[in-house]
Amino acid sequence: MHSKISLWDLYEKLPLDLKNNNGSIHLALTMHDPFCQRIIKDQVQTSLLAQNRKMTLGQDVDLDFIENTFSNFGFFAFSETYFILQADQIPTKWQSLFLDSISKSPDLSIVLFFDKTPKIFIDYFKKSGLLYEVEPVKNWEAVKLFQLMSRYFKLSFTPEAQRFFIDYVEMSPDIYYQSFQLLKNDSYDSHKIEMQQIQELLVKSQFDFFKLIELYHHDPKSFFISLLSQSKNEEWLIGFSYFFTTHLLKILFPKAMVEQHASKYEQSIERWRAQAKIEVLKRDIQLMSDIEFFAKNKSLELERVLRDAFLKA
Repeated sequence: MHSKISLWDLYEKLPLDLKNNNGSIHLALTMHDPFCQRIIKDQVQTSLLAQNRKMTLGQDVDLDFIENTFSNFGFFAFSETYFILQADQIPTKWQSLFLDSISKSPDLSIVLFFDKTPKIFIDYFKKSGLLYEVEPVKNWEAVKLFQLMSRYFKLSFTPEAQRFFIDYVEMSPDIYYQSFQLLKNDSYDSHKIEMQQIQELLVKSQFDFFKLIELYHHDPKSFFISLLSQSKNEEWLIGFSYFFTTHLLKILFPKAMVEQHASKYEQSIERWRAQAKIEVLKRDIQLMSDIEFFAKNKSLELERVLRDAFLKA
């Protein structure tokens, strides 16, 4: 099945799709915004029976990956979900074998995120899975985006706070996501966020993540010192690690961005790409994945990983 759908309608629909597919799914999503991808990825993860999340980039799908993924699963297939980011980067020579392997693995859940979906995948998922083209969030849909973020982050607002947020915060999925993450970290259960909290927190913290990006590219050692200083702040590290992974992916795949009115940040992507080494970017994407994993599990390994990264910088 192939259809266009809004982000919020997809968020509502996915649990039903998963239920109708007996707890596993073969799903392809064409969506450009990485923060919207995160929301949908988490919705899939929480709706599935799967316990183990495995993630890879499309360019890393090769014969070894296909054989290791589809030849070795069996009784425990329901316990694993594979997320493939930048799936349009799957090498052409492996696409047919990859899809053939998927067709023979009905119990294995696999979710592919595309910037632009190749025809071979469209043809396959029309017949043998689910393919959704997620419509970009439009400038006049701030209220709907706010409501979706409120559900995703499990936050409630006073009416005055909601109006202030929508009027004050720039309407884009990335800025909304980061703002909600900051508010989440500063809130507690059953607490209604008030306007004053938004005024104090967002104005104070707005610069933090983007200043750290500049620090990473100009002074890596100071960047990792900053991360190490947050080693006891797991919630902050979870939010930052995903934000920063998205930043690194934008440098690796600059053409994947949808440019309408390019911000100062977006205009800097090519400059950072020219300065960066591809192998270092890939290494640090894996590092952010490790940081997120250990932070979510409140593992003692978290401080070691941060310390090692600082020492190697």
